[in-house]
Amino acid sequence: MSKSLNFLYEWIGPFGPLTNNRLPTIADLSHAQFSNKREDYQQEPFFYNMFNNFNIVPACSANKDLINLYEINFSGYHYRNWTRIIEDAYAQGDLPTSQEALEFKKTYILVTIPFEGWVHNKMFDMLYTQFSKNGFPLDRVIYVSNCQNAEELHNVYCKTRGIDSLLNVEYIPTCRIHQTGVEQPLRDRKNNPYVPGPRKKDFLCFQRRWSDHRLVFFLSMWRKGLLDNFYMSMSNKQPESGASFKSNIEQVTRRHPRFKITDQEIVKSEQVLPLILDTTNFDRYPMEASADDVEQYYKDSMINIISETNFFTPEIHLNEKTYKPIAFKQPFIMMASPHSLQHLKDVGFKTFDKWWNEGYDKIVNNDDRMEEINRIVEDISNWTDEKKVQFTHEVKDIVEYNCEHLATMSHPEVKHFEEKYGN
Repeated sequence: MSKSLNFLYEWIGPFGPLTNNRLPTIADLSHAQFSNKREDYQQEPFFYNMFNNFNIVPACSANKDLINLYEINFSGYHYRNWTRIIEDAYAQGDLPTSQEALEFKKTYILVTIPFEGWVHNKMFDMLYTQFSKNGFPLDRVIYVSNCQNAEELHNVYCKTRGIDSLLNVEYIPTCRIHQTGVEQPLRDRKNNPYVPGPRKKDFLCFQRRWSDHRLVFFLSMWRKGLLDNFYMSMSNKQPESGASFKSNIEQVTRRHPRFKITDQEIVKSEQVLPLILDTTNFDRYPMEASADDVEQYYKDSMINIISETNFFTPEIHLNEKTYKPIAFKQPFIMMASPHSLQHLKDVGFKTFDKWWNEGYDKIVNNDDRMEEINRIVEDISNWTDEKKVQFTHEVKDIVEYNCEHLATMSHPEVKHFEEKYGN
């Protein structure tokens, strides 16, 4: 028999609960009576939607004898204002106190960031400091993110800090379950079979937001004269801040001297930017209005270079950047943190080591891993046209299987969470 999770909230209205991070205002309450869209829609908890068996329970009527999860939802907040969120929640009386922890011995504080993979030291410092300061037992705090190796990185953090590993750190693959941005191609998968044959471009690589590895990869492909082999997107200024390409790439050069980026290369490579595919608006999120905006790029290119969120940090955080090429039935090379590709294999996806060496995924040195990916891309670019067409025929069964697997797979991480914290 499946276990059921109890989620506690201070306020539960006609359209669902309001996050426990803050008390609802008069505007919240009045707005919710007349509309199914609250002004503070970003504050609405999302995490419980990951589960089939759950109860939404008013905190005032919680059963002391059951396991209860009192959720703090960080997903609607601006980046990295975590300390203030916890401090304000305690100041407003929104979180269980140490006295309530003694009375409700099975109640956990559940901290959720469902679509992010934030498991770095600063995040753990905040959680340990804030809950210890307020006297709430750390072994009754659960931190959930979309980072697959979060528990491993938490153990490294505790060992480095010389402290006991008390916090419960859990991984729920929100982006895989929620199928962000891939709903349409998965629904249409039976009517859109993979069609082998020649392609207009060898590679597709969406690089809409700037980060070190994306800038390095762009410049590496420019150096090798391979941009004509790509559908690649990249702005000529940082989408979030408007900062210049030159200022960003100069910082990358300082952080990663191994790539020996010269001033002359910065000036010349900037001249080919922006690289535009489906939209000129690099600030919009999501950038495409629907799957129709980008579908043709997948059909017209041979291999996807998945430019994931993380590369130079160890967090394995797979999101729509990984699942889109799978849903659109495209072979892929993962430009991500080490062992990201292995995680896909572990949950049942098939990969492409028959055609290129996937040992890059095991290379822990980030610069070495980047150079190996660059080498693989260059080798594939030099395949004959006949070999490229043959490749599309040979991978058909794999890409069809991967798409079907994504559409129908079970999620053992969810079952694990239910068994551990359910009633």
